[in-house]
Amino acid sequence: MILLVPLGPDAERPRLPRITTALIAVNVAVFLVTSQADTAGVAREEASLERVAGWTLDKAARERPALAERRAQHPTALAFLLRDAEWPAEVPDDADRARLESCREDYRALRGGHPFYRFGFVPADAASLGLLTHLFLHADVLHLLFNMVFLWAVGGLLELEWGEGFFAAFYLVAGVAAALTHAAVNAGSVEPAVGASGAVAGLMGAFAATQARQPMRLALVSLMSFSPRISFLTWPAWIFLLLWLLEQVFYALLTARMSSGIAFGAHLGGFAFGFLAALVIRRVRRAPAHVQRASGGVRASRVR
Repeated sequence: MILLVPLGPDAERPRLPRITTALIAVNVAVFLVTSQADTAGVAREEASLERVAGWTLDKAARERPALAERRAQHPTALAFLLRDAEWPAEVPDDADRARLESCREDYRALRGGHPFYRFGFVPADAASLGLLTHLFLHADVLHLLFNMVFLWAVGGLLELEWGEGFFAAFYLVAGVAAALTHAAVNAGSVEPAVGASGAVAGLMGAFAATQARQPMRLALVSLMSFSPRISFLTWPAWIFLLLWLLEQVFYALLTARMSSGIAFGAHLGGFAFGFLAALVIRRVRRAPAHVQRASGGVRASRVR
């Protein structure tokens, strides 16, 4: 395996980017708190409930075509039990109905007790607070590490260019745009999405639109042998960003019909939003903002 990791622009920053640093600190702090949750245990229990619910639903649906048709519209049996209100009246066997009701309630309790379900982004409930809170949750150390490295690499320069308040707002809006893209691709899913990668992808898109020629320091990590080898190089930012974008498109197409555990659609949606939004921002900032009267005539001034 070969990894290409961005380390940041090959230029000195005039000061520490405070919002970028604060975002990294908040993400690390939240991870330290939420990492105590038994994610693996919850996944095992959910898989067990899904097997029982799926078997029972399939049994009941053999003689109920309408039930089978509605069940097929949901990605999992548990998602169907949560979102369909009519199934209890269509399951004739009392024991089967009680089993399904027990699965549904156990699943609700499971979701209510884990931070990923409480604060992650669930496509089936796209209007929830999870649209924002999922940006500060991460599944494991590597998930957190890669997102924070990428955030540091592209966030600081954009923050210094745009200003702290605007940068913070852009980061959050990009994360929301990425999450909504994920919801559009995975409509009806009740599986929570977590991580800052959608917002970071938005910053990468903005960086591509405004800083594409900026020299970028990169670490090339080779894991082809037992002893990893690291070499450092400097490329124009657009080369790295293009390679990253092609990788996301490739894996999005490859996993279109299967669950990979990675929201490649959110990455692409965030990048597209960031790129287009940055182009609009640059055009607005270069447009005439006001007209000043000067001696000898009227002079137009531009806001930069």
